Amino acid sequence: MRLLANRYGKDGFAVYGAFTYDVLGGDDFNNRDIANFLTQWGYLTPENVTSNVRFLSKLDVNGKEMHNLYKFLKRFSPLFIHKLGRAKRIDDYFDKFLTNRFGEVKHFYGP
Repeated sequence: MRLLANRYGKDGFAVYGAFTYDVLGGDDFNNRDIANFLTQWGYLTPENVTSNVRFLSKLDVNGKEMHNLYKFLKRFSPLFIHKLGRAKRIDDYFDKFLTNRFGEVKHFYGP
């Protein structure tokens, strides 16, 4: 993740990560705990706080409480089943959406 941001950041590429409540049972950590872990892992340091790697507040990516960002991403990705009028669940932490600078979903990556 940092490799991509470092290599393509000068061209406007950014990586956004999110911890969730509802994938694989959800994380039991609050936003402060997550920030502490990210600092320990080297993602949140004075040098890279302004870099192209960003982390969002903890949010829901499935169900009725799904964050609007994920409603949009899932609606315009291969996860959306037009016949049913809804999207498949995100069941893994390693699922990724690739968008362009205009927010159009270009690809979905799942394990």
